[in-house]
Amino acid sequence: MDICHNFQSRRPPKKLEQSTAALAPHQFQEIKTKCKVSYFKLVDLRVAELDRRFNQPGMNKLLVIERVMTGAVQPDDIDVIMNSSFSLHYF
Repeated sequence: MDICHNFQSRRPPKKLEQSTAALAPHQFQEIKTKCKVSYFKLVDLRVAELDRRFNQPGMNKLLVIERVMTGAVQPDDIDVIMNSSFSLHYF
């Protein structure tokens, strides 16, 4: 008996089907609510960009170099300097 002949094709559930009708965009009841949504999107974007900018892989080494040059060396900085390949060239 061939398995392929006994297989019946089933329709996908309606919740998975895509609607062909265009959905209307959400209508805010108050302008304050609309502005609040835009404001939080902007704040979220800014926080993500600041995090991306200042938490880069080499930033810790640069902060240590800055503290060494300004004389504000901390005990943790010595470990970073000694375990860094960067330290072999400049320290």
